[in-house]
Amino acid sequence: MWPYWFQSVCITHGTLAPAFDKFDKKQVLEERKKEKEKNKILQNIKESSTDAESLYYIAEGLCDSNGDFLDKDWAREVFQLCEELVHKQYKENGELYILLDIAKIYVDQNYLGEEEDLNRAQTLLKKIETSYENDLTPHDYLKMANVLYNINPERAIDSYNQAIKFEEDPYMLMTIGDCLGKQVRPTREDGVGIYLAYDDRVLMEKAYKKAFDRCYDVDSYVCLAASVGFEGMGNNPKWAKDIYKVAIEIALKEKSREGLEKIAEYVSDFRWGNDPNWANEIRKML
Repeated sequence: MWPYWFQSVCITHGTLAPAFDKFDKKQVLEERKKEKEKNKILQNIKESSTDAESLYYIAEGLCDSNGDFLDKDWAREVFQLCEELVHKQYKENGELYILLDIAKIYVDQNYLGEEEDLNRAQTLLKKIETSYENDLTPHDYLKMANVLYNINPERAIDSYNQAIKFEEDPYMLMTIGDCLGKQVRPTREDGVGIYLAYDDRVLMEKAYKKAFDRCYDVDSYVCLAASVGFEGMGNNPKWAKDIYKVAIEIALKEKSREGLEKIAEYVSDFRWGNDPNWANEIRKML
């Protein structure tokens, strides 16, 4: 019996099904470890598939540690076919996101994550940067930075900088800052306390400051204050309080009880403000 993910791909994407109809399913399962049989199947996939996304899902299923059809070597070969197909069809289909998702799989130990895979990820991301630089969005740079962070921090910092430079949406800038806030590395050999590396904190604050300049209403300022003040992200309650004050000014100017109530809810929550007394004062302002 074919695994559920494999059946789903073949049913959903008819372009792949013919590649496997030539083989008795039971025989393929029994003989799949034989190199000759595997090469024949891979060749059929290569010749018949015009859908890079389908190849991606096949390879993902082959390397999923929780799956029932695990073969990481085979997964790597299918990912390689997928990469080649995306590059070949890029002018017509784009699908840059598939390459970024493959890079993420390469570094994820739940899927691959071995030394050769980390090298594959860096090579792939370098090719993306050089071949598709004009098509990269801030979100693409963020995905690249998150992949690179634990294998090449210097390159990751460059990608985070690019994401911040080109992003204009305040909520996406908050997301960039949040990602940097979550990326922690021990800076002391004794392991006592985990702190952000200097460059990481500078970049995190840079993202939050740009977000602040582009916030435009109570909701956006409140969301930013929550990120800045949260211990697992910005961890700067003093700055968060100043941002809440800006949100209060807007709510008072608009005479919005709803806005004040939202601010009070965040301020009283132990995660975002942990100041119930100030929250009660805010509720009484109108």
